[in-house]
Amino acid sequence: MVILNKRGYFYFIEILFILLLLTSFILFFPRAEVGHLRLTEQRNLETMGFGILKNLDESGILSKHIHPSTFTASNFTELSTFMRQSLPSTADAQIQYELTSGCFSELGAPETCGSNITGNFDVALAQYTFTKRPEPVTIKLFLWRLV
Repeated sequence: MVILNKRGYFYFIEILFILLLLTSFILFFPRAEVGHLRLTEQRNLETMGFGILKNLDESGILSKHIHPSTFTASNFTELSTFMRQSLPSTADAQIQYELTSGCFSELGAPETCGSNITGNFDVALAQYTFTKRPEPVTIKLFLWRLV
């Protein structure tokens, strides 16, 4: 019977050791909530940006301000104003227009494709292709939250 008591004692020590490991793992493991919240925020920004661009297309604003034949003759100032007014005060954006011939800034100047945003924040991308002209235009909204 003495041998059974020693087995029970070691079993009890093993259980305590496992509980100690599990508790320390749960307490000191990095929390996944922060990553999940950031991912959710990025998805919300993308959805909001796409909704803004789609509403501008369905309301006829894109058709009115994007020139049907010469893209560089489009009214970029009005388009930028409409897009920025649709954003909440907690978000900012950079607008870029992409054609098969190249990319243009929100002011209509030629530029390299892609975001040239500097800063320490996450950027979401919303894309919408406007096809009511001979050469389709992909409008890209690079969105981020203001701190």
